[in-house]
Amino acid sequence: MRTRSQSRSLADSSRRSSSRDGAAPMEREEIAWRVCTADPRAEGGLDSRFRPRNWIAMSHCAPPSRRTLLNVATGAHVDFPELSTRRHFGSAEGRLVLCDKTSNAIGLLNPLTGVLVEFPAISDVRALTVPSGAYLITFRASYNLELDSTKVNVPNPPVIKGAGINDSTFPSTLVLCLRKQLSHVVCVKPGDGHWVSVHHGEQRVDSVTALGRILFQSLLSFRGRCYLTTPRGDIMTPRMVYLHREMALGDGVKGMSCLVRSHDDRMLMVRYSFSRHGDLTVTDGDGNPAKTFISCGAPSRMEESEMYIDGRRLIPLRGIGNNAVFVGDMHSIMLPTGKFPKIAAKTVYMNYLWQRRMETINFC
Repeated sequence: MRTRSQSRSLADSSRRSSSRDGAAPMEREEIAWRVCTADPRAEGGLDSRFRPRNWIAMSHCAPPSRRTLLNVATGAHVDFPELSTRRHFGSAEGRLVLCDKTSNAIGLLNPLTGVLVEFPAISDVRALTVPSGAYLITFRASYNLELDSTKVNVPNPPVIKGAGINDSTFPSTLVLCLRKQLSHVVCVKPGDGHWVSVHHGEQRVDSVTALGRILFQSLLSFRGRCYLTTPRGDIMTPRMVYLHREMALGDGVKGMSCLVRSHDDRMLMVRYSFSRHGDLTVTDGDGNPAKTFISCGAPSRMEESEMYIDGRRLIPLRGIGNNAVFVGDMHSIMLPTGKFPKIAAKTVYMNYLWQRRMETINFC
């Protein structure tokens, strides 16, 4: 990656944006503040004090660049043409996850300062142990496993489903979810020589575990920690320890659960479930009637809950207020309708895959 030229270009873009917003006095205050604070480079460029939170990158936007930075809390947006030449795989705490098309090296880019933290190629991933399935001829042939090898075969280009930063280590750890047929959670710290595939820990899912894989649906960075959900609604840490374990869904019931950060710094979970056989629970955890609807001829329901981390339990919510949640394949976001008046309040918007399955775009 051409770090210097990219950083200079991004910094120039940031200064132009700041000048338009009248933020120059803040820059002078920041210089004085940095003189009397710890060097942020001591943490490998991942110091939690210097993260552009609430910023995401949007593709397929209007010309000329078709790339825009959006602040989900304020509605501010900045044209960002520098992303058009690189693979972009979402964001982690406001930093953009980029992949070099030639080397597959991963970079975390601060879009407002241009600082780029570089990591090893995502093609170099190693497991802690050899998956038990590697010793079975059927699994080796079907899933490209190598006997007595901890190497994880990552396709090119890589398929990343989520990203997060875990501050419980020093320096902080970058966590990525690899999707589709791979289904691994991998992590790395600045200065590491390769990525490490997370062990399945407490999770036991038959052939998924035997292949060294992890069953997950979404990943969220929240208050310096990373959390994962399974489709049915379990919540786990990257060490694959259960923070909350959901009851098994009924026979024939399918689920999709995603984590999202609220604007008042709460961790929420949105779960969509449906049944082809009509066996769907119609009450919530407190015995109250739950809203159901028919999608593709099947009874379905949408639930919103708040995760109480200290108590390790989910608290059912009666809506999301004057906000809207967009459920994506790589991450989900909450937008205030006061800042984005063209979207409907108290609404969950599904991504295109689930729109096709549900034959609807949103649920109110």
